[in-house]
Amino acid sequence: MKKIFTALATLLVLGWACSAMATPVYLDIADDSNGSSVTISNVDTGLSVLFCSDFFGIGEDTDITAFLAEGLGDNKTTLAENSSWEVDFFTFEVTGSGIGSFDIDAVLAFDTPDISGNFSGNGFWGTLSGRVSAGILSWDSPMESLTLADGNVLQIALEQGCAIGNDTQYTVAATITNLGGATTPGGPSPVPEPATVLLFGAGLIGLATLRRQQFK
Repeated sequence: MKKIFTALATLLVLGWACSAMATPVYLDIADDSNGSSVTISNVDTGLSVLFCSDFFGIGEDTDITAFLAEGLGDNKTTLAENSSWEVDFFTFEVTGSGIGSFDIDAVLAFDTPDISGNFSGNGFWGTLSGRVSAGILSWDSPMESLTLADGNVLQIALEQGCAIGNDTQYTVAATITNLGGATTPGGPSPVPEPATVLLFGAGLIGLATLRRQQFK
């Protein structure tokens, strides 16, 4: 009888531990006024002299800019464990004619939870009067994992090695994944998985049955 009681108690503990791993995370992305940003620096268009208006007469020298995607700060969702969410992060725009290279720093910040992913990289591009454009963007590290206060782990991944595109603009997306793992007491209330609920209920029934038998 004692062994049966111990086994049921163990099942209850395991069931509750499993339920604590399935914690959804509420995400609210911040706009540029609250931390999100994208900055291009060290732009080098030294080779653009081959395409400048003084040489071929085909327009102004090239340039590249980047800006946060429209409505970035309006993005919010509740992300279940092992689920991913893709959002438009920022957009490149090229002008003129020529070839150039650049460095880039980007921050994807959140109002909730209070975290941010920080990324650095570089790239190059070429364009002909903004009509035919192409390029490559490469991050030093395209993924960042962030651990929340409750132990949950979020992974933020940016497009790596992407072509800037065949137009004057190209939008880079970010993919956020909830890897789970919440273990900290006092964190958000866990959401039990269906199998865990059944296991927990079966354990309670078993304990109640044993209790009645002991009093007979």
